[in-house]
Amino acid sequence: MTGRLAPARPVGAADLLHAVAPGGGLFTGIPCSHLGALFSAARAGARWRVVPPASEGEAVAIACGAIATGGAAVVVMQNSGLGSALDPLVSLAMPARLPVPLVVSHRGHPEVERLAHHTVMGAMTMPLLELAGVRSVALPDGGTGAVEELAERARAAGEPYAVVVRRGDLTAPGDQAATGDQAGDGTAEPGRTGPDDPAGGGPRPPGELLGAGDRAAVMARRGAVLEALLDRRPAGTVAVASTGHISRALYAIADDDRNAYLSGSMGYASAFGLGVSLHRPDLGVLVVEGDGSALMHLGGMTTIGALAGGNVRHVVLDNRVHGSTGGQPTASATVDFPALAASVGYRSAAGSGAFGSVAAAVDWLFSAAAPALLHVPIVAEDGDGLPRIAVGLDEQVARLSSWAAGPVP
Repeated sequence: MTGRLAPARPVGAADLLHAVAPGGGLFTGIPCSHLGALFSAARAGARWRVVPPASEGEAVAIACGAIATGGAAVVVMQNSGLGSALDPLVSLAMPARLPVPLVVSHRGHPEVERLAHHTVMGAMTMPLLELAGVRSVALPDGGTGAVEELAERARAAGEPYAVVVRRGDLTAPGDQAATGDQAGDGTAEPGRTGPDDPAGGGPRPPGELLGAGDRAAVMARRGAVLEALLDRRPAGTVAVASTGHISRALYAIADDDRNAYLSGSMGYASAFGLGVSLHRPDLGVLVVEGDGSALMHLGGMTTIGALAGGNVRHVVLDNRVHGSTGGQPTASATVDFPALAASVGYRSAAGSGAFGSVAAAVDWLFSAAAPALLHVPIVAEDGDGLPRIAVGLDEQVARLSSWAAGPVP
């Protein structure tokens, strides 16, 4: 059984987008029927780049990468997706002080919709946001004025925030006067997603594949691989490292303003890197993560394969265990990472066994057509002697943002 509480005054979808990001930016998230007008407005607007992710959490991490390097983004989801989004919200966006705007549909609102599978989440949507420390405003209360006020406060404080939308709270682009976001100003192609728009351009052909599934290669040492990557990293390249020993080892070898150590938000390093890539195609992006991190959100590889440009280099250091928590096994022994990457649109993918040395493998990575993936089997090592990262995530993002705002080497 469903009911309906008619909103006092529906808000124009394009007006809402303008309220959270007047200049546009990345529009990313998982659709909900209550938010269809918002997706239509983004595709009709010239200032929005639509990025379809595999999950709500991935969308948050993509937005974080764009905002960290000076861009803007909005993340859209059904309230059921808050569970997926919570980890990158509280362990990435909040400690990094990134004002990520969320637009969340309120399915299961007791006065609007009474469907069994939405009831529990409907009752806990607003309390969950409050418990997580995410300031929110529910439409249509206050209209876009309330949204603009919340957005301004959130940007000043460096905090994520949420706009909660019930069924009928938004009007579609055709039902309202055109704004700059709808009419377009010639700055970009309306409704664009990327070089391979799933709605029109079609998928990329399988990429070049070298050394797929080669486990016969001599196991490398984590430090040796990271040193080779840093030695050969072009000056204009951001390095994003996943949680655990990889971030700590990278920090120990060479802390740098161009580095982001994602100590939390496990599995989202590649999504953060994709956000950087989409906002700043002039920068190189080097993502380094372990097999446990890569396996946690494999769907993110499909987004990279579909949308990343020629500036993303993705490295999976595979020791078959969760090293920083005691060496518990992962399922990576049954996964052919290079073949997977090539099948979802990476232009190049290789196993390190296809090369004579780590140095040669890294040389290939930085010269191959991108997005490119390099899979490197490594020795399982403990973290004894690795320092804790003494630079807070907020400071890391501040210095990365400052570096990105300067001239690109």
